[in-house]
Amino acid sequence: MVKILKAGIIFILLGIGACVAGFLTTNDQVGNEFPDHTYTLVEGSYEIAEISAINMDFDNRKVIVGQSTTDKIEVSYYVSENDPIEVLSETKSLTFDSDLIWYWNFFWGLSWLNWSSTQYYDFYLYLPEGTDFDLNIDTSNGAITVEAIDNLGDLDLNTLNGKVTLSNIDAKSIRVTTANGIINVNNADCGTEGNIYLKTSNGSIDVTAITMADLSCYTSNGAIDVTLVGEFTDYATNFATANGSIYVDGNITTAGTYHAGNANQIILHTSNGSIHLDFLP
Repeated sequence: MVKILKAGIIFILLGIGACVAGFLTTNDQVGNEFPDHTYTLVEGSYEIAEISAINMDFDNRKVIVGQSTTDKIEVSYYVSENDPIEVLSETKSLTFDSDLIWYWNFFWGLSWLNWSSTQYYDFYLYLPEGTDFDLNIDTSNGAITVEAIDNLGDLDLNTLNGKVTLSNIDAKSIRVTTANGIINVNNADCGTEGNIYLKTSNGSIDVTAITMADLSCYTSNGAIDVTLVGEFTDYATNFATANGSIYVDGNITTAGTYHAGNANQIILHTSNGSIHLDFLP
């Protein structure tokens, strides 16, 4: 049975190799099956007008968001015939949508042969001051970084495979999910009514200097470290870990719920890792 399985795997690999070789050695087919993949830099700017929401839905894109030096929304990214980005500008929203051709993603995608050209997969967004933008980012394979922005509305970030970093931001609320990557949040202010929700399936969560009403951190495989201003008694706090220790201000404690009567809450759950919760005066 094992020999049959091995033979089947070898047959499949040989078939894939033959297909790739055929595409590469037949000029006519290369031209027809794989259009020109030369990347072109796109730099654009958009008047704010009534725009209050920016949406991104990407394949294999790393997203970097920062402060604009002008009074316009500015973007910078690369596109090709196989890897285009569609821009949809509506009255109150601006949407960027990529649709990477599947066979290019399979044979020539980011994780296969383009290690030396990763800048082609970076998308830069710069937001001007003066308007609170709702920002929704969904990328299937890439990191997300948002830093030095004090005028965000609801911030919703999702990546299937990548690190998420938030630094020096003000937002109405923050929601971050990643299927495989660490989450770092430093100096994030959601006021006294905004909530922060962080979830990763495989990675650690590190949170420092935040202001919020409720904080929820979930990871299936990694440590959770949280540092914030206040006191332990200010929050209804729930801890859970299947394999690790729990510390509050350096003192070991047990899983469960503490100060259940408080309005604001902190939830810290990990399936495999330690939890550290520290408060600053």
